[in-house]
Amino acid sequence: MNRRTLLTTIGGVTATGLAGCLGDNQSPSNPTQRSNASSDDGGAKAADSGNSDLETGPGVGQKPPDFTLQTTAGNEVTLHPVKKPTALFFMAAWCTSCKQEENNLKRVREIFGDDVRLISIDMDPDRDSMEDLRQFKTRYGGEWVHAMGTRELVRTYRLTSLDTTYIVDRNGVSTYKDSDVTSVARFESEFEKLV
Repeated sequence: MNRRTLLTTIGGVTATGLAGCLGDNQSPSNPTQRSNASSDDGGAKAADSGNSDLETGPGVGQKPPDFTLQTTAGNEVTLHPVKKPTALFFMAAWCTSCKQEENNLKRVREIFGDDVRLISIDMDPDRDSMEDLRQFKTRYGGEWVHAMGTRELVRTYRLTSLDTTYIVDRNGVSTYKDSDVTSVARFESEFEKLV
């Protein structure tokens, strides 16, 4: 399988997916998306008050879809309810540029400690085993949740590249999304708004 392109079959449609991990730190042109709304805007209040007007979806300003995944520790992890600012890092154990972002998340953990929640999700279950993910966590990661993703999650989040990161506020609203290696400075900037 070509490491630059992973062909994923979902619902009978073959699509080029998860192509962001190019090994040479390149990514497809997919501009960083940032929310124009602060965490106290109407959408976030709607999420906090249980207002069904807040749309569930993979975009900034939306409530990211929930999931239940198996972790490297043998437990299950879900996204919701979100109780503290959370980073979702969609990666693969074989992905070269994912190692850099995983190292950046280590620094985020040092800076913010338990004030933020980190979840690394391996989005290539056809190629990576749980043992591959455990080895990746041991070698590059830190003491936060690492879970094995599913094809369904790739489809639900409309993922087209590895190194996709979401930041979700404590109200369960996505405030940031990118599809490239997220710098420590960017993580700091985004989490400072939320803690």
